[in-house]
Order: sequence, then structure tokens, then C-alpha cells
Amino acid sequence: MTFTSKLEQLEQIHGSLNYNDNVSDYPLAQAETHGKIKGSGSDGSVLTASPTQFASLSFTFTAQHVGDFIRIPSGANAGTYKITGFIDANTVSCASASFTTESSLSFEIRQWQNLEDDLNYTRTQLREMLGAGVSDWFSDIPTYTNPKDTGTPKRADLSTIAGKTTDAVLRLYPKEAAGQSVSAGNTEISIADTTRYTDTVNKTGLPVSDTGELDETNFSANWVEIIDPQTGGPVKDVSDTVIFGRLIKGTELTNVKVKFFKGDPLSGSASAFTWTAAEPTVIDVVYAERFTVFDLPEDIGRKRFRVGLEADAELVNDLTRIKGFAGSDEDDLRPTWTNTAGFFPLDADPDNLESGINDINDAIGDRQYSANANLVIDDGETITASLEKLAGSLADTNVEKITEIITATIAKETAHTLPGSKTYVPDTGGNGQHMDIILNQGFLTADKLTQTADYDETSATTVTFHGNINASAARPAVLTYLIRKSS
Repeated sequence: MTFTSKLEQLEQIHGSLNYNDNVSDYPLAQAETHGKIKGSGSDGSVLTASPTQFASLSFTFTAQHVGDFIRIPSGANAGTYKITGFIDANTVSCASASFTTESSLSFEIRQWQNLEDDLNYTRTQLREMLGAGVSDWFSDIPTYTNPKDTGTPKRADLSTIAGKTTDAVLRLYPKEAAGQSVSAGNTEISIADTTRYTDTVNKTGLPVSDTGELDETNFSANWVEIIDPQTGGPVKDVSDTVIFGRLIKGTELTNVKVKFFKGDPLSGSASAFTWTAAEPTVIDVVYAERFTVFDLPEDIGRKRFRVGLEADAELVNDLTRIKGFAGSDEDDLRPTWTNTAGFFPLDADPDNLESGINDINDAIGDRQYSANANLVIDDGETITASLEKLAGSLADTNVEKITEIITATIAKETAHTLPGSKTYVPDTGGNGQHMDIILNQGFLTADKLTQTADYDETSATTVTFHGNINASAARPAVLTYLIRKSS
């Protein structure tokens, strides 16, 4: 600012020296232009015909306002103008103005800039920097607590903050490319990715490991995890060595390449690897992208592979399902069996599922049977099938003997009912397997499927003899029924 007289220079230095840090009085954006506000109004008017005159009916001007400033914050005449002349109580002149007609102007009357105002502006700025909870400009700089050293408060000054702002701190976050095809003979694959590569000027992006690049030997950054989607675990070669990758340049902003290695991913001694037919043909890869903390996407913890809520929720669901399959409650530390008394398979009360299943396996035993057992049951069949066969075999040895005294001839081809409401199961195979009939002391033979013998198994309660069963009261006949399977 240029001063026109010694008096103005003295006025600039002079002030009441009363400290005032009211932000509304000293808006920091105006500190270089003028001093403290002395009054304001909203009915200011200017005319093109009188381009240096400013008028207001609500504000009373005096000769003492000469040297102050009129500030018009907005509109066609926005600006700061020095009052150079007093015309009347409602009008002053501003020699440097070139007003154009405008009315109802909001305006401020501000005093000449002086040392008091400069100090108040500076003090106000310091108080604002110290924070809303600070009452004056000379209070101590606020402190904060470092969780790693809670006993020593740290000053929140510029030297403490420098280098620790969110745009100065870098973080690596994983990203996934699933379902990548790979063939025997491949030493690398290309992955579509429009992210830039890191360099010495801009360290954010994909940390490629090419010779001379920023992350050439930063193995924790350029390492690529290779996952078998069928198992969810790392891919290994035939000697059970982990196969991994390192990011290398492809076409920047279009793709990035993954070069194959095997061994320790964090070691520079890992050896290059050529894919073979023994490895899967489809893989998932997980690699890193570097961000400043300031630039981290809001949802990065939700969508980045194996990071944040998505992975956490999946892990919780997996554990819940496993617990459900195992039949355990949340706080169970071992299985609880329903029966552990003597002779139950789990009578040893095993403390884990593997031991329990082994005990059950031992209790069932080897299902390869002896030659005698093979006459009835077969090796390797289910326990149910073996029991059914044994039950059938036992049923065939359970014979019920019924004797009937016949005192009158039974005519041939006439259905005869078994005595005592007894029943049997006719043999559909035609071999009379389920019942034998003895007449006096001789066995009778049941009909075959296509051959007629002594009798027909007519129904579950009757038989039909093909010859007369001669009998009388004087010379009765005796029929003996041996029933092996009743209906």
C-alpha cells in the first residue's frame, strides 16, 4: 500500500492498542486490504452520472470518515474504495471509483489499515489455528497422545505434522484377478488392469519389479499370490514348493504382467518357474496396489480381496457352518457324546472328531468276512444289507410244526384249509421253500412252476392236493405241516 503523506503513515502505525480477536470484525480474507469494520448498511447506491459518489440514507457520514474505506462485497461495483471527500451526512466521494448505477447495495465502512489491525489480524489468525476450544492467541499449542507413547504428550505443531499427513503416508492394498487362464510352458501371464505403474516421482500404483524400477527389490510389494480356486490354497509344484509371481511391466494403463517364480516370495533367491501340465489351468492371483492414505477409496475395505468386511463376513460364515456341521455350540472346546458307557463305540469319550470317528470305525470292524459268513453275507456290503440277509436266514430256520388228524377223505383238487387258522407264504419260485407237508410218514412235494407234483400252494391259508387223501374214523390219516415262513 502506498501512503500519500506522513500523516497517513503515522495513522497506519497508530492504534488504540486494544486487542480484539473477534473473527467477524477481522475476517482473515480481508487482512491485506483494510482494517476493522466501523459500520455497515444495505441501502447503498451509486450512479453512473456521478461515478465517484457513494450514498446511503441509513448511514450517517461525517468528515471523520475521510480516509476510511467503503467495501462493496458483491455486484457490478464490488471492491474496496477509499473515501476521499465528505459531501453531506448521506454522501461521500471516492476519487478512485468509477461507479455504474446500482442500488440496494450491501456495504461496510472499514477504517484505514493500521498496526493495531495488523496485530489483531495476526492474533486472530493464531487463535483460529490453535483451535475452536482455545480462548486466546497466546495459549500453548494443543497436544495429542501417541498410542505408542501415552506418557509423553505430542505438540500438534507443523514440525510434528510434517510428513505425517494422509497424503504423505503410503499403504499397500491387495486386489484380486480371478479366473486367469494359464498353460503349460507359460513363464508369465497378462492381467487387464488400467492402473498406472509406480515410479520414483509418483510412488502410487502397481509396484512392478522390472530392473531399475522403484520396487525392483521391494518383494513385499511386488509379490503376487497365486491361488488354486479348487482348493483355495497356494499352487505348488510336484515337489510341494510354493509357486508365486512378481509384477512386471506390460502395457501401462492397459495391463500388467505376472512373472512366475517358486520358493520364498520375500527372498531375492527365488528361482523363475515355467508352468507345467501338473499345475491347474485356471488360477486366481492377488497382487498389491499402493495408495496414499488420502487417496484410499472409501469402500476399499469392502471390495478388496481378503481385506475388510467382505472377507471377515465370509470367514465368520465359514466358521459358523463348520460348527453347525460338527454339532458344537459357540463355547464348546470338545465334542459331547450321547453315550460313553461300556460297550458303546465311543466309551473312551474321545475329545475330538477324528478320534471319535476312528473309534466308530474300529467298532464296526473289517467288512471282509470268513468263508462260512460268505455263505450268507458278502464282503464290503452295507451293514444293513448284511443284517437283512442274516435276518432272512434266521427266519428260514424258525419252523412251526402243526399236526392235523384227518377222519374223512379229502377229495383231490379241492382247496384244503390249514388247521388252527394257520398261514404260510406260498413260494413264488415254485420250490415249496416256506412249508413242508408230511402225509403219515412220507413227505409230499409242492408243485414246481411248470410241473405238477403232490399239491399246489393255493393261498396263504390253503393247499390243493392232486390225489385223494383217504381217511376214515377207523383209519385216520395224519397231515403234518412244517411252516418256515408265515404270512
